[in-house]
Amino acid sequence: MGMKLPSLWALSLLATLGQAQESAEALEHKSVRIEWSFGPETFPEPWRKGDIAAKGEPVAPAEVDRALAAVQKALDAYPEALLAVHLKRVRLVGRMEFFGVEYGGTNSLDTVFLAVRAASEGFTDQFIEASLHHEFSSILLRNGQAKFDGAAWSAANPEGFKYGSGGTDAIRSGQASTAYDSQLASEGILAQYSKASQEEDFNLIAEGLFCGGERFWKLVDSHERLARKVRLVIAFYSALDSQFGEAWFRARVPHGSRGDLRAYRR
Repeated sequence: MGMKLPSLWALSLLATLGQAQESAEALEHKSVRIEWSFGPETFPEPWRKGDIAAKGEPVAPAEVDRALAAVQKALDAYPEALLAVHLKRVRLVGRMEFFGVEYGGTNSLDTVFLAVRAASEGFTDQFIEASLHHEFSSILLRNGQAKFDGAAWSAANPEGFKYGSGGTDAIRSGQASTAYDSQLASEGILAQYSKASQEEDFNLIAEGLFCGGERFWKLVDSHERLARKVRLVIAFYSALDSQFGEAWFRARVPHGSRGDLRAYRR
């Protein structure tokens, strides 16, 4: 039985964040610095060692403008005061790999890392936007753990339900589809990848609230276990800022159903 490796965000506690060299390849939006330069300092130093063995490539120049627009659109969903407390930086890369697995996104204490490639490869504007909400929800959940009702969340799962050992293992085992699944939804699970961990379960629902669209809400309205979890996520976000009520989330412009590319994510 192998030792469970610590998460990327936990290892970032060992890193000094926010000290990347200034670059012309950056802009600031609502107090958040968006960077697309790539170099040795892109990933925190502890991530480059040992089992994590962080690797990456720069984002192609042709993809930068639309990625920036998608990221800024996602950031505009949040009050600036909330961003100022919880998110300092978004870093765009072409590819990134940790633990020998390709990721579509990950996060550290106050930074979101997003992979950006051609839309023809699945990295559409909507995917990039959803990825930011997904990863930022992890940061918010860590920072606001006291506002999250974990007991009620566990009670919403079927009796005897157990999560897996994390997103990386789910990807390696081919159990990382993020396609919405009505059968799983009856068990309170939005997609296969939701079963990887409680955090991924939370992430996918948070992502759905911001940009899951009509398909997301149809599943929520049809399956009580899932609806209970969605109400818990809304309550969590509402505790962070009162704008995040159910009516606000339902009023967001739908982007249609999610695809499976989220399998690249941690």
